Amino acid sequence: MRRLFRRSGLRGRLLIALVTTSALTLVVAAAALLPPLQNRLRTQRVDDLQAATEADAPQFEDVLAETLRDTANDSESIRRTSLVIAMQDRATILRQRTGARVVVTDLTPERIYDTDTATALPASLLYRSVIAGDNSREVSSDAVTVVAQLYPLGIPR
Repeated sequence: MRRLFRRSGLRGRLLIALVTTSALTLVVAAAALLPPLQNRLRTQRVDDLQAATEADAPQFEDVLAETLRDTANDSESIRRTSLVIAMQDRATILRQRTGARVVVTDLTPERIYDTDTATALPASLLYRSVIAGDNSREVSSDAVTVVAQLYPLGIPR
């Protein structure tokens, strides 16, 4: 290795110094810029998830109102089954768009449909949203939960 440095002379040493300085500059710049960029990307993903969820709420409301209207004279079990099937189709579409878990509950909050039944419901956030009567979101270190209130036609907001 020393032979290489001796043969290369001053030009070679300057070239090595410039390459080393450039590499070190890139490492320092990446270390300084990467954490804020990751935070911005996470915030953008959360905002996108909330926007997609809120944009899909009217379609959920339409399906909910239509299903309840069509099954108005049926028994409670038939109405519930029809509602589960209708919500499953709509929830699957939203899950495909966002890649997120989609849960449809009633006000108690009891699951009507859930794309991931193995995970517990975020009950405290659901209760807070029902009490406040507004959409909400909660961001933790490893999860994002967005709650969108559904108001089918005929139910006051």
